[in-house]
Amino acid sequence: MTGGVPPWVPVADRPAPVRRRPAEAGHRRVDGCSAYAAAALARETDAIASAGKGHRNFTLNQRAFSIGQLVAGGEIDHATAWDALVDAALSAGLSEREAHKTITSAFRGAESSPRTAPPRPALDDARLAAFVADGPADRVGGRLVWAVRQVAGRADPEQAIHTLVRAATAAGMPLDDAVQAVRRARRAGQGQR
Repeated sequence: MTGGVPPWVPVADRPAPVRRRPAEAGHRRVDGCSAYAAAALARETDAIASAGKGHRNFTLNQRAFSIGQLVAGGEIDHATAWDALVDAALSAGLSEREAHKTITSAFRGAESSPRTAPPRPALDDARLAAFVADGPADRVGGRLVWAVRQVAGRADPEQAIHTLVRAATAAGMPLDDAVQAVRRARRAGQGQR
């Protein structure tokens, strides 16, 4: 089933349209939802599908409320969430009618308490330097390029880049190679603007 609420559900029982906010910057969206919401949806639908008899509707209501909060917060689109929840409820043994009623009720309740992915922690210079230095020695260059691209948008990235180059050379990367990696990262960053 695609497209959210089926046409046979009475208008009075349909959930109100949800005003969604775009997901926060830094949270990648894939197939109608952020990566955070995709992980939550997978976890919640697994719980619904594996709910035992006598607990199925209660589990569906709890888990659909949780996903409904993410819908209201703009982390996942309504149709994607609805379809996944209905599929999980049906695989748990609930009827389609029961699933629709429970999900509609849960989504209505969730509208008043939208939820979004928690903010990502800032990547400070020390964490980036540790990332560059840790791991296989033959991958230091790739990690350095990635780290330089993370700091390139700062107002003054030079101090951070020096810290990253020091970490790369301490991990065994020759200085000339580190300088070339920084140049590659900067060229790639300019091409994306």
